[in-house]
Amino acid sequence: MTISTAYLLNKFLSLLLVSVVSFFAANERFFASETTVNSYFSASLIYDYAICDGKTGNIYSSCLSRVFNVSNLNSYFANVSTLEVQGDAATRLTPPQETDRRKTVTSSDECSDGKVRIRFQKNFVEKDQLCLKEDQRQSCSGKVAQWSGSYEALTCKEVSGFSAVADAPLFHIKQLKYIGGFRTSGHNFAKEKGNSFNYSKGVFTYNVKNNSIFMVGHPHTSFITELKIPKLVKSTDISKFYVADELLQNFTNVYKTKRVDTGISNHFRITGLELVGDGLMVNYIDWYDAGGSETDTTIYFKDAANLATSEINGPYQLTGAAHSAGWLSAIPSEWQKLLGGTFISGSQPSASIISRLSVGPSAFVIDPLPLFLEHSSGKLKAEGLLDFPLSNLLYDKSIYTGKIYSDDILRNGDGRNKIWTFLSGAGYGFIIPGTSTYMTIGGSGGHKSGVGYKIKQDDGHICGGYCANSASDYSSYFWLWDVKELLKVKQGLNKAYDLRPYDYGVFPTPLANKRARVGGAAFAEHSGRLYLSFPGADQLSKYPRPPLILVYELINLNKIAD
Repeated sequence: MTISTAYLLNKFLSLLLVSVVSFFAANERFFASETTVNSYFSASLIYDYAICDGKTGNIYSSCLSRVFNVSNLNSYFANVSTLEVQGDAATRLTPPQETDRRKTVTSSDECSDGKVRIRFQKNFVEKDQLCLKEDQRQSCSGKVAQWSGSYEALTCKEVSGFSAVADAPLFHIKQLKYIGGFRTSGHNFAKEKGNSFNYSKGVFTYNVKNNSIFMVGHPHTSFITELKIPKLVKSTDISKFYVADELLQNFTNVYKTKRVDTGISNHFRITGLELVGDGLMVNYIDWYDAGGSETDTTIYFKDAANLATSEINGPYQLTGAAHSAGWLSAIPSEWQKLLGGTFISGSQPSASIISRLSVGPSAFVIDPLPLFLEHSSGKLKAEGLLDFPLSNLLYDKSIYTGKIYSDDILRNGDGRNKIWTFLSGAGYGFIIPGTSTYMTIGGSGGHKSGVGYKIKQDDGHICGGYCANSASDYSSYFWLWDVKELLKVKQGLNKAYDLRPYDYGVFPTPLANKRARVGGAAFAEHSGRLYLSFPGADQLSKYPRPPLILVYELINLNKIAD
């Protein structure tokens, strides 16, 4: 019988295995039951030691393994104090000076059998849990390289609290169910100018205590009021909707009053409202900050139940300025520790001076209440986990490769841009409880016909700025993001501008006016209802243009959508 080379090699490895196990025993630093240590040798003198549960021969995906230089071997074992193995779960100290073995595999061929790479089952695991990995080997079919294995994650990191969201599913837009709506009144509630919802941009938030909304009125004055929600009517005919005209609190002015200094001299515009503690947080910007130097962004009513008499703190300065001083939404409890905050502060739609804005939806994590309670003004720290400066705008990298020109992409002259144009803007974003989805909603246009500047549209209308070549090429729009991808940014594994939505497109509405777009929103977690405002969508009267409110219910949140 001929003794094969493979047999001799296997015999050699077995002897080496015995030596390694003996080394562990001699150092009295190895405590395991029915556990073996496997090793193999690569062309770059790098060993991969894996602690496996009763397995021999190959490195299995259920093994906890580390890759490091031979020169660091003694240093590593000198630092290992204990090793416990129970089934497939192993816990040990992280070896120093780890080396990524993927970098040691080289080939001069475009496609070559024998390449090896490491992939992990998940990007994150709970602290002290096992990072499952597999060695994937390349095989060639002609000039096409294929890899073995099913794991896709490039990295794996232990994160405390991750187990609470590890199996959180992604939300699908079809899990929204329209359940009705109501109108807001366009008449003046008082003689003073600004006591009206006429031409309001639809910025609001929901108040569960009163089944009401805090809402901003006409943009020229930006007064705030509390409005009782009437009975919802499910219909595609908005003339059948009830009109919300019962004020629980009168319109209240916050701009250029003695009550608070907003820090804004001109073009004041409220962009976000949210109940924080017992108070009402208010975000705003200078709508036409040509120099991009304005930093004041926020004030805080200490008593939301009494807007007219409440003490108002501010101004505060959010990190990110116009990138972050927009919509506000609460972070679900299961995500707060992981993301490092209690609320998300996002961008805003249709503001001027694109160079100072996020050219795509944003998400800045904040924890504002301690600052509001302890300081009457000051800097409000916000960490950007989703943000697109003009130099790194949101676009489809699979379509536009190499050097890009932002103006070309945003104008969509080639008709291939389906994500974000000059006409895109998100009005609200929130993390859907029980899921791993950050939903952002707003409006967009020019995806079919392209975008022009001060042009005559196909219906004869002459635009005052950017507009779609076709007057009908507008719609409400949505962008869905995986919160686990935001977590990668939090952990330093990715940049806030490198993320892309896993789904996006036209947001479904029952409105006959398809140009109507979402201007603001609020999510009521206790009921699972999403309230959306559509500025100017109520055109039943000759002149008033108050926002229309549509309400959706989020369904089957415990199921992963098909």
